[in-house]
Amino acid sequence: MMTFAERHLNHRSPIDKRSLKRTLVASVGSAFLVALPALATDVYGTGNPAQDVANVQAAVDAGGIVYLHGNFDFTGQETNTSSPRVITVTGTVQIAGVETKDGLPSIHGGQTAFMVDAPGMDVTLNRLHFVGQTSSAVTIAAAAHAGVSRCVIDNVIPSFDPVAAQSVSWGINVSRPPPSGATVASLDIERNVIDMVATSTDNTLGIFVAGSVNTASIERNVVRNATAHAIDVRGIGDGVTADIEHNDVAVIASARSGNPGIPPAPDQLITGIRVLGVGNYSVLWNDVRIEHPNAAGIRMQNTSKPLAENNDIVMALSAAATPGSQSAGVQIIRNTMHARVCLNAVSGIARTGVSILAPADDTVIASMDDGDLEATFYDVEVASTPTATVTNTQIVGETGTISDMGTGTVITPKATGKPDYCAN
Repeated sequence: MMTFAERHLNHRSPIDKRSLKRTLVASVGSAFLVALPALATDVYGTGNPAQDVANVQAAVDAGGIVYLHGNFDFTGQETNTSSPRVITVTGTVQIAGVETKDGLPSIHGGQTAFMVDAPGMDVTLNRLHFVGQTSSAVTIAAAAHAGVSRCVIDNVIPSFDPVAAQSVSWGINVSRPPPSGATVASLDIERNVIDMVATSTDNTLGIFVAGSVNTASIERNVVRNATAHAIDVRGIGDGVTADIEHNDVAVIASARSGNPGIPPAPDQLITGIRVLGVGNYSVLWNDVRIEHPNAAGIRMQNTSKPLAENNDIVMALSAAATPGSQSAGVQIIRNTMHARVCLNAVSGIARTGVSILAPADDTVIASMDDGDLEATFYDVEVASTPTATVTNTQIVGETGTISDMGTGTVITPKATGKPDYCAN
């Protein structure tokens, strides 16, 4: 039986390794330079975990292009007790699966199949099918450029994370164990299909980025069965510049509460796409489906100048569900300043379409399409408290209900002219 991920992989045409070699060689050369072709190694799966791991590790260590064929078993082969992984990547390498009529080459088992810890190096993984890893399929700790594209990730099994003090799993995890943050000059996570296959009590994230990343492109991925955040990008240190575009994500109803944590307990917040901390974030043209009654479609948290535009958010709660205090199509929380929320569609059942929780300043909410939203509170909420205020909010073109507890809020029923309300 085909998995969800196999059915939804974007491009199914087999990779032609000979033409890929020709392309790679041609792209390196120019009218004035002639480069030798990159070393290419073919590795075939044996089904013997020790042999498969030894073969792949040797090829990766040699660098160049590594073509993987067939089915590999990594079960029980993880090493490094402080940060378990099976294959450690420390140099420049391209790892590419060779697709056949039977599908992508598969990698079964292991705790973190690939750990990329390659400061200053370029590493890509392309067209691989990961099945049943523990913790994560791929973890990226450091690289000059890192890319994961057109991969399928199925059923990542949670393990206990002492930092989060709970069991967690990630499809793709871009982070470095404390105290240092992840350092990646450029990151591309594109056209992957991730099915976390979660149970109600698991804490699962599809794509997680936490650290210093100069530029990140997270585009055209499909994420299903997340219970915490389908896509979670957190800027630490020098922050993250991230474009999160054209993804299709879904969060299921689970036993996770969705409520903020009371220290020292961790947050239980749930989100389709979350951006948090230092960085420049653009969240554009994504499809987000939320089935949990106490979750947000898009959440902007403790950041400045984030942009959410042209997203389609469906709050797909069951008829028996009661939306909780964190239920919103878009939620702006914890000292997020200068947010721009424009031209998004929110439908289904939720407490509110857009919620701004104090403190916040200079938020613009423009041209929301919430005509198909059944809000159990208000369509738009501006919520100050006795000790913190939402100031200088601009609400443009809202035809639904508004709860305004802010200071300096300006409500414009119809946009005049063609101003760019989403310009920061």
